[in-house]
Amino acid sequence: MSEYYNSYKWVVCGCLFITGKDIGIQILDDLQNIFIKHTLLGYGHGEEMFYLEILDKYYDKIHRSYGDYQHILNNFLNITTGLNYVKYIANRYMSMGYYKECIDCCSKVIYQYENYNIEISYDLYFDFLFYNYVSLFYYDNNKAKEFVKHILKLINTNPFIKKEYEKNKIFYDNQFKFAL
Repeated sequence: MSEYYNSYKWVVCGCLFITGKDIGIQILDDLQNIFIKHTLLGYGHGEEMFYLEILDKYYDKIHRSYGDYQHILNNFLNITTGLNYVKYIANRYMSMGYYKECIDCCSKVIYQYENYNIEISYDLYFDFLFYNYVSLFYYDNNKAKEFVKHILKLINTNPFIKKEYEKNKIFYDNQFKFAL
């Protein structure tokens, strides 16, 4: 259990749950049991860590919001604010091997950009595209192949995306070739 707490994992910002009664009771019962287990093992701080098991167990039943504390409610339905912080979250997911979580996060931001629901910051947009690609590469290589084609199409049709790509072209080319 000590390695569990070796590096702090900021995975939960408060504990807002909007669920049906049955799933809500299950989640709260599990949280209570996790709290008791961890407390008896001597861990009494960092309740965010309690949520790791919940997030895994109820993955498909939880609607996630991304951002810092002040962004959570704004970003609950659609990501609209705090994109630099959301990028930080996506990067941490990717670097820690939480590929499915990174894909989910990036996909929501990419959707917002590609449907013109938020103002486009091309450097952030390209970062989310790249993090999504890398995570797809490790999570679902066939989808990574399709997604890299999408990125290349954007590079060829959008001069602003091309500019971001060209800032580190050799690196990106070396990464994209793995999926092609």
